Amino acid sequence: MKLKFDIKDIIGLEVTSPQDLGEKLCSVIESRENLPSYAALGICDEKFMVDMFHVNDIELKDLRAHLKGICAEFLCLAEDDIEMDYQVLKSSEDSISGIYMCLPKTILNAYFDVCTEAGIIPVKITSSLLMSMESLSEDREEKHERISFIEFSNGKLIYLSVFQNKACELRANS
Repeated sequence: MKLKFDIKDIIGLEVTSPQDLGEKLCSVIESRENLPSYAALGICDEKFMVDMFHVNDIELKDLRAHLKGICAEFLCLAEDDIEMDYQVLKSSEDSISGIYMCLPKTILNAYFDVCTEAGIIPVKITSSLLMSMESLSEDREEKHERISFIEFSNGKLIYLSVFQNKACELRANS
């Protein structure tokens, strides 16, 4: 089944938790006559891991399992309890580079539950960093300049990300 929708039917929200999403959706419902049917969520949650990868001597078919193992170790969960996605940005015969993100399935399902309760269909769930990068790059010409983002996650973590030509060159936190 293919969904058909207009961009004006999508509400974009940056959220820090399922509770935050619920509160923001309530505000949207109260402030608008026509509730959008779809949502694009940018999540900034300490359990939502986003990082770069560069691996040598691995076949593409083995990459997902390798990254899922890293996510399981970071989140201290079994691999079956994690949702993960990744994007290969550069590959050669001997290495693969890109960016990946993961979070516990229980947290992702909590976001889905909030959307379902509000009658909203999530068409995109990504990190707030990647959502910011996409919105910025839509209006910019392809240039050889670097763009940096600093994110503050729940007052506990600070992330620095540096992009050039839409590719993440650095991702660090403290």
